[in-house]
Amino acid sequence: MVPPAHLHGGRVRRLPSVVTILVTLTAASGCGGSGDGANDARSDEAAIREVAADFVVAANARDWKTVCSLFTPDAVRQAESLGVSCEESFERRNPTTEKVTRFTVSNVQVRGDRATAILEGENTVEGLTSTTQAFEKVDGEWKMGLAGSGDPSP
Repeated sequence: MVPPAHLHGGRVRRLPSVVTILVTLTAASGCGGSGDGANDARSDEAAIREVAADFVVAANARDWKTVCSLFTPDAVRQAESLGVSCEESFERRNPTTEKVTRFTVSNVQVRGDRATAILEGENTVEGLTSTTQAFEKVDGEWKMGLAGSGDPSP
């Protein structure tokens, strides 16, 4: 996982290796509420950024078990809908060794237990890609949601 020291202004500095799966991205631990809405929002945003960074590192390492652990149960069920495990599903979708060389998280919008963020990455095969990723808090932890579910509305 990426230590917080690697996060700088929402950017992860050039990572040694990271696969492109910017269709659906990561989860981070939710932080305990302080009762201060502004601090809670900053904590949620930081947790979402950390989840996205964790996803990129795990995907680059082709650690599909960790990748799958970063998604909501609904997203995992969707990945398994073709009759294979979540891990096998990611392996089949990402058979090459492309690496993400630059990655950013921007425009994090948190509304209760749902959020969206723009994830942008540059990889060794496709170049620059961008997607709006949904996140959902599950049992106090931020997880990446289903592809195409980028609306944080309750």
